[in-house]
Amino acid sequence: MPNTNQHGLCPMGSDSWCGFNKSLVSGEKYIHKHSLSEPVLLATEKVFRELADKKLLSKCIHGQSQNPNESFNNCVWERIPKNTFVGINTLKIGVMDAVLCFNDGVYSRTEVLKNLGITPEKKHLRCIKKIDMLRIKEAEFMFQKARKEARTLKRQIKRVSEFPKTSKQD
Repeated sequence: MPNTNQHGLCPMGSDSWCGFNKSLVSGEKYIHKHSLSEPVLLATEKVFRELADKKLLSKCIHGQSQNPNESFNNCVWERIPKNTFVGINTLKIGVMDAVLCFNDGVYSRTEVLKNLGITPEKKHLRCIKKIDMLRIKEAEFMFQKARKEARTLKRQIKRVSEFPKTSKQD
């Protein structure tokens, strides 16, 4: 395969994390240890270009772009911290509880209790419903707050771009 280095966007200089650009400064020969083959590059390039599209990235400007996997992982870690060792049964129960609550809210636990032959009391049901309602209200509020911040930022950018550029005269 011909030498087709892809380092145009990597930082230059002797303190760069990019070994290729660092070697250009030092004058040493650089050997790519794990470069992607041409077919792999061609297959993945379109996806990376789409992910780097300015229109798509502008949707993430408000900072509330946590994907569902990260959100679910957070649900699991609330029940089973990453830095605490637990047995396989505890892990399974924690993950199952996280799946239930992530998909259907905390109220879904009542079905598990019913299947175990335990009838939840009305006070318990009210508390669980309240927890779910608060979770939904908080999510809606954060979404509205993020939208407002994004609109404000968009207006500020527009004002700056419309501001007439004046040149200094002697």
